[in-house]
Amino acid sequence: MPPPAPPGWKPGIREDMKNDFDAIRAATTEPPREGMMRTTKKTSSSAPKNTATNRFKRNRGKGGDEERKRLFQQQMDQFKRMEENEEEKGNYNAPRQRRGDDAYQDEETVFNRAPVPKGMSRFFVTCHPGLEKVVAKELSSEEIRARNVEIGASGVSFVGNLEIAYNANIWLRSGTRVLCELASGDLDPHESGFNSVYDFVKHCVPWHEVLTNANLTFSIEARVWSNSQISSTKLACTRAKDAICDYISDACDGIRPRDPRDFRGNKIKADVPLFMTLYKDRATLYRDTSGDSLHRRGYRANLSVHRAALNEAAAAGLLYIAGWPEALEEWRSRRDNDDIPPPVFIDPMCGSGTMVVEAALMAMNVAPGLVRYKNGGYAFQNWPDFNEDVFLDCIDNAERKRIEEEEFHQLSEQKNKAACLGNDIHPGSVSLAQRSALAAGVPHVVKVYQSSVDEWVVPPSLLESKRRTICTNPPWGKRISLDSRMSDANNNRQSKRNYNDEYDDNDDDVEERWRGGDRAGDDYDEILPGDVNSTEAGDAWRKLGIFLKREMPNQSAFVLSGDPSVSREIYMRANRKHVLGIGGVDTRLLRYDILPPKPKDVL
Repeated sequence: MPPPAPPGWKPGIREDMKNDFDAIRAATTEPPREGMMRTTKKTSSSAPKNTATNRFKRNRGKGGDEERKRLFQQQMDQFKRMEENEEEKGNYNAPRQRRGDDAYQDEETVFNRAPVPKGMSRFFVTCHPGLEKVVAKELSSEEIRARNVEIGASGVSFVGNLEIAYNANIWLRSGTRVLCELASGDLDPHESGFNSVYDFVKHCVPWHEVLTNANLTFSIEARVWSNSQISSTKLACTRAKDAICDYISDACDGIRPRDPRDFRGNKIKADVPLFMTLYKDRATLYRDTSGDSLHRRGYRANLSVHRAALNEAAAAGLLYIAGWPEALEEWRSRRDNDDIPPPVFIDPMCGSGTMVVEAALMAMNVAPGLVRYKNGGYAFQNWPDFNEDVFLDCIDNAERKRIEEEEFHQLSEQKNKAACLGNDIHPGSVSLAQRSALAAGVPHVVKVYQSSVDEWVVPPSLLESKRRTICTNPPWGKRISLDSRMSDANNNRQSKRNYNDEYDDNDDDVEERWRGGDRAGDDYDEILPGDVNSTEAGDAWRKLGIFLKREMPNQSAFVLSGDPSVSREIYMRANRKHVLGIGGVDTRLLRYDILPPKPKDVL
């Protein structure tokens, strides 16, 4: 028997635990007086007690709240009505829709989403947290023209056809993946999580149309959070694989899809990469149209990389926030009629030149997908529904715009050509930046200097333009954990709360770095050293402040920082801060409006 409770002890009673506290109270109050019998019944030691823990174990996997049950029952009723209508029409040979086909995609009932027009699909573009507005602007641009663009968490959704999907992969600079939604719906609340995921995946998609033959390989990744039925990502992936393999096996007389491995047993890229999210007992299944992350442009495939290299997609997003594309558009709209100097981009601490090369690609109107198209391509090129004619038209259109800009620069004088300037103190970084520009096809636009930032003097001939964009990523003196794959985001709703949970697709292949960027080691042969301590980082920021005050008065500079204690060493007050999640670190893009030099006192 438990010891008596302390005097004056009163438990706080919740409705779902009232029975438990009644039992506790009966066991801890003083014994009954003589002549009275205890009214509570003795229970056998083998019978489970009616505690909250035991009730949770008994009801685990048997359903969620009443609202989910009601929604699922509403979907089942709709499914039955559809069957009855088919029987009334006499169409007894119509294919029977299994649970999950259209019921799981009842958009108006569940999420009140607008129906997708015929011939179109719903897509989701993943990105670094904080770049959602940038991606939405890119999707609405003339090159992509996506429909129903909606900003989400760590990504943007849109509706489009194959042409729009191909253009999104070709033209997106700050996005990391383009996911095509296959199905979305609630998990069965009457089944365990083990079975509900299996049933949803097996019946939500006609897999014989997605995987037309057993030679096509597939892979699947999952994200699970706030789910009452299943909490293991590994279990969700296993059950989803089992469901797809069983479906194909039933449809192909026992033949199962091949595992995406080479003859040595090493994992290789799957023909159809899949992605599944399980959030609040709702499952969404995607096809990854991009394959590799879109930040892998292809121009660094055979090059070494500075250890602190910034992710290409993140670098492009910083350039959008800094206003570089807007400056280029304003110049292009007026250069035929007005004799105005072109804008100039300046990165005084460029490292391996990621930001400089991305700025040059924008200046030459080169779609990032053009380089990638020649160095590996995309996952959707292996799919049975791939339309090669439409894709080649998209490539030709992007190539035509690149040639138009190239011809203008060839026929223009040097003073009328856009310039992207970089500087770094390390000769290895300068050489790497120059080779990256050459591989990207923009060596005539990029100029990289080797000098200490406080001693670098920008050539006056390159500063005639009043429209200068200064954006840089100096060292922070802080190491961060990075991974090879997306921001993608696909802890989409969780990302705004904890950036450290982002980019965690492959726990076996994680590499640490000390400043922003996605993992680069998968694409590149070697990683150059780039570690500095906090003292050296603070000294670099002090020198950066000296350069900005001397060379860039009356201008605005955008500086990326992941450590406020280091960024204080610049001795300037930031006028604006833009929150970004890069490589799992909560960073800030600081805007400094540089004041003109103080006039000297005249005696």
